[in-house]
Amino acid sequence: MNRYETQSPAPADEPAPEASDVHALAESERRYRALFENMNAGFVLFEVVDATPEHPADLLIVAANRGFEATTGLRREAVVGHRLRDAVPGIEHDAFDWIGTYTRVALTGQALQFEQNSARLGAHYSVSAYQAAPRQCAVTFVDISERRRAETALRDSEARLRTILDGVDAYIYLKDTQGRYLFANAAVRQLWRAELDDIVGHGDEHFFDEATARNIRRNDQRVLEFGETVRADETNTVSHDGRRRSYISVKLPLRRADGSVYALCGISTDITERVDIEEQIRALNAGLEQRVAERTAELIAANQELDAFAYAVSHDLRAPLRAMSGFASIIKEEHGAALDSDALALLDEIDAAGARMGALIEGLLTVSRSTRGELQRVEVDVSALAEQGLAQLQRLEPQRSVRWSVEPGIFAYADSAMLDAVMQNLIGNAWKYTAATADASIRVYCDEGDGHSWICVADNGAGFDMRHAHRLFKPFQRLHRHDEFPGLGIGLATVHRIVHRHGGEVDAHGEPGAGATLRFTLPDPATR
Repeated sequence: MNRYETQSPAPADEPAPEASDVHALAESERRYRALFENMNAGFVLFEVVDATPEHPADLLIVAANRGFEATTGLRREAVVGHRLRDAVPGIEHDAFDWIGTYTRVALTGQALQFEQNSARLGAHYSVSAYQAAPRQCAVTFVDISERRRAETALRDSEARLRTILDGVDAYIYLKDTQGRYLFANAAVRQLWRAELDDIVGHGDEHFFDEATARNIRRNDQRVLEFGETVRADETNTVSHDGRRRSYISVKLPLRRADGSVYALCGISTDITERVDIEEQIRALNAGLEQRVAERTAELIAANQELDAFAYAVSHDLRAPLRAMSGFASIIKEEHGAALDSDALALLDEIDAAGARMGALIEGLLTVSRSTRGELQRVEVDVSALAEQGLAQLQRLEPQRSVRWSVEPGIFAYADSAMLDAVMQNLIGNAWKYTAATADASIRVYCDEGDGHSWICVADNGAGFDMRHAHRLFKPFQRLHRHDEFPGLGIGLATVHRIVHRHGGEVDAHGEPGAGATLRFTLPDPATR
């Protein structure tokens, strides 16, 4: 036995202990030694060694358990009975004064509990130190390095998350089940001009007027009591400084591992400017609708007046025109024998001019009638209209040889009578301008382009110069001489007016001597 295990012999005048007492003492010592050896925590017993001229003050390692080995990586056989400076070289240079701290505990009897890192042992420990006997210090310690690393990682993660949340423009906050704020990001703090400590622990009534706080609490309760995720427009919120704002908020429950809700996370976006703009747009739309209604009424009245004017003009023109043509015919019939050839030629000019004037009057009425009445939109078989129109033209001019084709299955949503007028004018136009073409052909098809479905009528006839394309759809405007191709310039103007009445578009492409393609599209696109 070493000097720490020796016992002084009992004085002669003291009675020898009973065998049972000795056995009980040995059993107690055995139990405590088993506990000492098998405890997970490290244990070491130090004894103070005073300084000498040869050695500074130190601690003698009197005893250590297996936990000491596992926790420090030092073998008991190598350290027990040795000074601490020798067992752990350089320990005196550690940032923490281990020798001085344990010496004070051994000499003063003041117990200590602390957590400290040891650079020499490369670990962080949770330490309990107490006086075991005069000049002795017993130390139990646990390696908490993993916990400290986890805590450090958690702090770093929280710091990163806080940095991210503070960098977001949205208002992000956490509330407990009582509606008290647990966290508010920089956007919230800036909005309320408050530090985090001034926000945490307070409810919404601290920052908003009563009505606003009540509305917010109502949404929060759905999250905290029923575990719902709530998306809500929290408009007209009024803070205590009188500022009125509008937000769109998403609030979701935060749950424990057992599924119970312990807090809510809210993300709110300031939509005040959007709400204000929407209000302005609604006001503008209301005013615009009123102006449109007034303008529509004015246009209807103007169109009615224009129609009335067209009919009045045509009626007023027809009477003198009939008289002029009639008198010219009477002169020619009753006095033709007395007139020379020049006079007869002049009468023919008068008669031709009258006929042309009559045609112009009819054209004016045609344009006027083309878009009269309400639109009755239905699904119209455009292919069928084209087939019928081309077949009728062939019957009227059987001597002509024209190759024509119509793509089947072309439909459009339009007024059937008006769309029929469009197709007959386009087909008639193609038929007319291929009259001088040896191998005439006309094709009706649907083409997808520019985001629209275009109904096209193409021919290989006379064509036109694209520099004059803007004149094609104007009333009484013609790109060819009357002696080349008869007509008044009414057909395409009628097409333009009907298509635009439907809200569609019409255009044309051509090349002199190489034919033309006239096409239109309607708002409800044609489908194959």
